[in-house]
Amino acid sequence: MSTQGTGARRRSKLSAALIALALIVAVFVLATQANSISSTRIGPQDRLTKFERAGCRELQAFPKHGWICVR
Repeated sequence: MSTQGTGARRRSKLSAALIALALIVAVFVLATQANSISSTRIGPQDRLTKFERAGCRELQAFPKHGWICVR
């Protein structure tokens, strides 16, 4: 009877360890995704600087294509 109790405890500890590992991996993945999203965001000022470097005098807005550089 004592061997059945030990086996159940071992399975319970193993299950808890696997759940903890899954939670750690999930948190790591979410943190990585959040960092990736925040680092790829381009603000309006950055976009304007990009067009100025390309030699644009004026920007025209087109609904289907976004901004077009007028030289």
